[in-house]
Amino acid sequence: MAKTLVNFLIEEVELQRFDGVASLIGRTRTSILTEMMRNFCADQVVEVEKRKQKLQQLNHALTQQHLLQAEANHQRLMGQPLDHDHGPIGFLHDDGGQWNEDNF
Repeated sequence: MAKTLVNFLIEEVELQRFDGVASLIGRTRTSILTEMMRNFCADQVVEVEKRKQKLQQLNHALTQQHLLQAEANHQRLMGQPLDHDHGPIGFLHDDGGQWNEDNF
């Protein structure tokens, strides 16, 4: 497995504290930091999946709410009488206008 040297800045006090703890447990900086990085990545994958599921649930809830509102609007409109609607216009309908052969 290929390895890469990584350098970063840290407060001296933090490094001394870290080295002290590493020495107490008999581990190296590298072993602790790589373990922490692995754990961080694994934890973040889990968190991303949880966030994805929450977004899917929210999307589903919003879709359901939209469908319920559309159904309620449909029911409300269906309950209203249609103004001046007497069905389809008949073949011999007279709209009151003047008729001549130029109308066709």
